[in-house]
Amino acid sequence: MRAFNWFGIQSGRSPECQIRQEQSWELEDRFMNEKTVDFNVPVQQLAKQDKEFVSIMVEAGFDKIKIPGMLETVGRFVTINRGCLAMNIEKQHVINVFKAYGYEVINND
Repeated sequence: MRAFNWFGIQSGRSPECQIRQEQSWELEDRFMNEKTVDFNVPVQQLAKQDKEFVSIMVEAGFDKIKIPGMLETVGRFVTINRGCLAMNIEKQHVINVFKAYGYEVINND
């Protein structure tokens, strides 16, 4: 059985195949829209991926991230896990702040 598109042109896909493709796209969109923060990734890399990352970090207690040059130097190798230890910030507090902004937190151990 052949399917026709909106313009009446015959397409090579069956309706079942088109439904599976649409479901695949929906799953892909869902995962692309989810915000995830990995506590083992360097802070500089996370900041480049997400515009609101730095402001969330400041709210979590990492005030020094705003110092000019800090992100480009120390941020290249410091992860959130290491930063919590260095700044004596409770990791659970940082996790709660990110979750409040709708992030999924991974590798926080």
